[in-house]
Amino acid sequence: MKISKMYWFKKAVKGCTATAIFTTLLFPSYQVPPVSATDVSSQKSEDILRSLTSEQRNALKKLQVTENAGLQGFDKKDLESDEELTVIVEFKSKPAKVAVLEAAMDGKSLTIGQAKRNVDQEHSAFEEEIKRIVPTAKKQSSYKITRHFKTVYNGVSMKLAANEVEQLLQSDAVKAVYKSVPFTVKPPLDEDFAKEESTKRVESIPFLGVDKLHKEGITGKGVKVGVIDTGIDYTHPDLRDAYKGGYDLVDNDADPMETTYNDWKESGMPEFNGNLASYYTSHGTHVSGTIAGQSKNTGGVAVIGVAPEADVYGYRVLGPYGSGELEDILAGIEKAVEDGMDVINLSLGANINDPMYPTSTAVNYAVLQGVTAVVSAGNTGSNSYTLGTPGAAALALTVGASSTPIPVAKYSGVLKDSNKAFHLSNLYTDFVTDLSVFNNQTLEVVDLGVGKEIDYANKDVAGKVVFVNTGEIGTQSKTVYAKNHGARAIIAYNNRPNEGPTPFVKEDQNFIPAFSMSYEQGLELKAQIAAGHNLMTFKDFKEVYTEGDKLAAFSSRGPSRSNYDIKPELTAPGVSILSSVPAYAIYKNDPTNYQFAYSRMSGTSMAAPHAAGISALLLQANPELQPNDVKTILMNTAKPLAENYSVFEAGAGRVDPYRAVHAGMKLQVQDETPIPLNEKDVLIKEETGGLSFGNHYAGEQIVIEKSLTFSNMENTKKKFDVDVHFQTDIKGSLDAVANDVKVDVPQVIPVQSAKSKKVPVSITVPAAAKAGVYEGYINITNQENDDEHYRIPFSVRTTEEGFNSTSLSSYAISPPYLHVKRVYQATSNVSLNFNIKAPMKKIDLVLVDGKTGAEMGYIGMITTDNLYDRQTYNVQYAFEGTYFAFTGDQEQPLSFKKSYAKPGPYRLKIIGTSTRDRIFINYNDVYIDHNNSTIKTSLDEKESPVIEYQPGQKTVPLQVNVFDEEVEQMKEAGMDVNQAVNRINYSINGNFNPVLPLKEDGTIDLSVPMNEAIPFLRYTLNGLDAANNSTAKMNYYFVKAGTPYGYVMTEKTNVKMGDSVSATLVLNNVEMLKNAEWTLSNIGQSFEILEATPNEALADYGSSKVDIETNGSTSKVKLTMDRTKPVSGNIPAINLTLKVKDTAFSVSAAVNPTVSYMNESGNQIPLASAGIEWMIQPTFSEVYGTLRAEAIAYNADWRKVGASIRLINDNGTVYDGSSTLLPYGDYRISKLPITDKTFVWELSLPGHFKMKNEIPVGVEKKGIIWGQSLQFFNDLPVAGDVNQDDVIDILDALAIQKAWNTNDREADINFDGIVNTEDIQFVVKHYLKQNSDAENPPKPLEQAEGKTLEDILRELQIAA
Repeated sequence: MKISKMYWFKKAVKGCTATAIFTTLLFPSYQVPPVSATDVSSQKSEDILRSLTSEQRNALKKLQVTENAGLQGFDKKDLESDEELTVIVEFKSKPAKVAVLEAAMDGKSLTIGQAKRNVDQEHSAFEEEIKRIVPTAKKQSSYKITRHFKTVYNGVSMKLAANEVEQLLQSDAVKAVYKSVPFTVKPPLDEDFAKEESTKRVESIPFLGVDKLHKEGITGKGVKVGVIDTGIDYTHPDLRDAYKGGYDLVDNDADPMETTYNDWKESGMPEFNGNLASYYTSHGTHVSGTIAGQSKNTGGVAVIGVAPEADVYGYRVLGPYGSGELEDILAGIEKAVEDGMDVINLSLGANINDPMYPTSTAVNYAVLQGVTAVVSAGNTGSNSYTLGTPGAAALALTVGASSTPIPVAKYSGVLKDSNKAFHLSNLYTDFVTDLSVFNNQTLEVVDLGVGKEIDYANKDVAGKVVFVNTGEIGTQSKTVYAKNHGARAIIAYNNRPNEGPTPFVKEDQNFIPAFSMSYEQGLELKAQIAAGHNLMTFKDFKEVYTEGDKLAAFSSRGPSRSNYDIKPELTAPGVSILSSVPAYAIYKNDPTNYQFAYSRMSGTSMAAPHAAGISALLLQANPELQPNDVKTILMNTAKPLAENYSVFEAGAGRVDPYRAVHAGMKLQVQDETPIPLNEKDVLIKEETGGLSFGNHYAGEQIVIEKSLTFSNMENTKKKFDVDVHFQTDIKGSLDAVANDVKVDVPQVIPVQSAKSKKVPVSITVPAAAKAGVYEGYINITNQENDDEHYRIPFSVRTTEEGFNSTSLSSYAISPPYLHVKRVYQATSNVSLNFNIKAPMKKIDLVLVDGKTGAEMGYIGMITTDNLYDRQTYNVQYAFEGTYFAFTGDQEQPLSFKKSYAKPGPYRLKIIGTSTRDRIFINYNDVYIDHNNSTIKTSLDEKESPVIEYQPGQKTVPLQVNVFDEEVEQMKEAGMDVNQAVNRINYSINGNFNPVLPLKEDGTIDLSVPMNEAIPFLRYTLNGLDAANNSTAKMNYYFVKAGTPYGYVMTEKTNVKMGDSVSATLVLNNVEMLKNAEWTLSNIGQSFEILEATPNEALADYGSSKVDIETNGSTSKVKLTMDRTKPVSGNIPAINLTLKVKDTAFSVSAAVNPTVSYMNESGNQIPLASAGIEWMIQPTFSEVYGTLRAEAIAYNADWRKVGASIRLINDNGTVYDGSSTLLPYGDYRISKLPITDKTFVWELSLPGHFKMKNEIPVGVEKKGIIWGQSLQFFNDLPVAGDVNQDDVIDILDALAIQKAWNTNDREADINFDGIVNTEDIQFVVKHYLKQNSDAENPPKPLEQAEGKTLEDILRELQIAA
């Protein structure tokens, strides 16, 4: 198959951000493995789904793994509140200059003036539409357009209530709405990354050869560079003359000064946020110094930048804490382009690898307008696809971070009278100390332990060396403390075994020289000092250079998602870069002291400004270069790093500015890349220095052809040797030779002087080649001059189709519709985790009977437009027990009424449809289990729940067995499970402990810890099955032998409403009992006390009587004895006869008495007492819930909206719950008969479709139908049916017109007291829709009384 170019996604993109979907990119705590993963030919469910019309398909349930159409980055809950949000609204057309470009591509004529007028008209139209679209806008100022974007982006930013966001999509101008996400400057935070921060005073300037260019007069003079960042301290001596202007997009003024220390003091905000970023900023100043520092500081340090004569403009888009909003980033890019920048630097980003994200799109548009855009790759580490936005932008020059060689001072510290050498490595220093001065000096070492300020009390360290470990507080703070107390230096040994010495970090004038030592040597030195050997001689001074040109571990990797571009294109120095910072960053209380206003920072934020400065040098040397030329030349001339890296890690290599400026050739790849224009992706020309052969399906021969343009920029004829080098086993790259993958390019290429030559290059991937990545470099060398050499990175990727994996979050679920009463701890649904091999069109879920294999119905669809391959996604609530049954009717193959799966084994059939319409199927098993497992323990045979232990006894053994008979049925259905899927939950005196796993037979051996300080220890156990159904709680009470206590004894704990049950109140270990009293709190809620009599055992001690005193639901039971002999020991005291009430729905009732007794001395003695809990079988059912409806406000009073809520049984009996409605829509319909038949739930509401749902009420448990308390969540009734005829058509519009400006309840759809525009908009929204709950809804009418909807809207002066 011959292909010129192939992209995975040739479709209309409404934003392709992986973070803008409702997904969890983490695996759950455990996963059930898939049963199979096979390519299966069409079967029943596939045929049914394929036969659906587009209308039927659109009506199917969408599982929330992707965003709502046109809404990007919003969680479903985001759109329900009335809190204000900031959003970016993207319009369908493109910025003016890009529109001109598109017209030219299509062979059409469009002037820039016409294009600008079109954009202006679109903005004006949207402002008018918004008044109609957001109804509350007419009542109050509920929204605000904060910015207009017309240059590098076409749209607006605005603030409005979250529950109004979705309405923006009604505008014809709107393509998509993005939730604003924070952008930040992020230095690497991981401790391992800090180990790469190793520098002393050597700059990257000489390492790169930039100093040689400066001597040649190449300084960036006249080139405008825009720094889009935290602002710039333009008063810094090194930047004062370089700064030429800019803008503050955060505060919207012309002063782009950083957020200062004084700003923080006046703000009242925390100095540091949760990410430990300071309120005051310095990042933009540091970046600016790297680009254009002029080394004009006097009396201290001075730093020269890459392009010291470039004109720097600062655009502050990140405010306090170095964080900013999407709208400000877009505005900053737009302002920089409008101000005529030649180069823009964006050392910022968000962790969104999306080449179509708004910032990526804006950067692309900036480049198309002639601006070289240099962007940092990000600092999220060494994994693939960690690239952020706008670094993912196809046309940006994206830069990773690599290291420079750094000299680090090393010493051997030798103690007096000892030959033992301690290895010291410089950690910190100031800017002025020559560390060689310590050589051969002998200094006293003072051990200060941790090195806190308090450790210096009564210690003289002046002129000495302080010795500390690295624990508890920061070593930088310890260094400052040492300086403040007059120490000459400090040694810090690592506090972790096998670690240290730590590499050099930075200079700071608040420091003294600090040295690092390993943990092991630190302990040895500590012992020597303790023994009195505290004089150390510093010997063998040397400076050891660290290795340069190594890729930083924190540097984000590519490729970019969807278009699979080689990103980053190159690397630049980004590890411990010294540059300018505001004075307050060093001297907080002296903001004008710039003597040592410099600091070292690490990150791709530091690498990008090197490339931006180098771009300025190139543009000075050759002002005719376009952004694609700058990128190409920098890539052509890049130097290989010290180790082998993937092209998606290092691109072409480390930037080499001297070779770039003096390049004699430009080797440019002629490529294409998609950018969003109107509502589709359009392929535009992309000229670059890397060969991305794209993404393709494996299993068929692929030939991809491209072309290279060799441009000879010198007046000398040249001939080049060409060598193709494939890389193997670099980030998983495959062996090209073994798989017969070949790049075809001429081996010798002659180029005439000052001429260009187009050279074909292609790659061939055989059908039998292993799927994966093939990559490498094309090396091009001048035959007559080995010093002239270039290289071009290339890559291709093939992938199989189908699923890598699918799994469910649980073996079993227990849906609430099968609960007698809702049990919130039960697993009510399963999540689906899936990972696809290649992009898919869609994924459908079908329910299959686990016993028969019959396909029962449809569960839902996953829209996969914006999902990436080889990334694990999570669909919450993938299966909740409900489905839409297959009907067998060809015209209506699916029922759109919910069906409820019964208990038993099932399989989820996951049907993936590839972009080539191939079907791939996985199966995952799940069991619906609503029965509780059983729990038995070794203490069950005891009559009393109270166990007495002997004094001094430490533990009581307890054997537990949890058995679930459903596990055996799961095994019969082929599920690989055993009783170990059960667990136990336990608590001690109400303090819950971790859930414990069981053995394969469901048993566990426990030891209950005894504590004599706790006189009555309650140990509670309950078993949990695979669906988190709980057994009854088992309560055991432990007391030291001889302790008096009470408990309740009964013959049965499972009862039915209306039943009578007997119980005995027992006293144990009492002495000389005279009378006793039990307080039975809240017993009256569930029981009626029919009788209370003395237990027959009391007759042996004399006469006794029982009195009952009831107050509300609490009863006191009093025993009075007329003894004939002492009453001591274990006494069954009172017999109770109770009747279970049926006044309120209940499934359990606990009685926990408080007890006291009086002895013959008249002392009232309180007793600890064990309670009891009865399980109750209800004798009726009930349905309850909270009503919601489209158009009805959340705070509406549902008692007044005119709603009717009722249930109808199979005999037609109506149970009306309208009178139970509470203000916020809560209702409860109780005393329903117990039945296994379904009820019809019906909601009638003025101005809405009548809703009808068939719901099961009543639960079958082991052959018995139980009453049920069912919570039912209704879908939102559709608004617009004014005349209640089950269709929304012209008649409803007429009804509203006739009731216009009245309070007619039928026409006042949104119940706000007036019939107006807001009401008729619901008719417009749902025009010609039929009620799917109605059996035979009429056909909608489009004309009545001589009018159409358009006529009515025109008469009402409402825009259509």
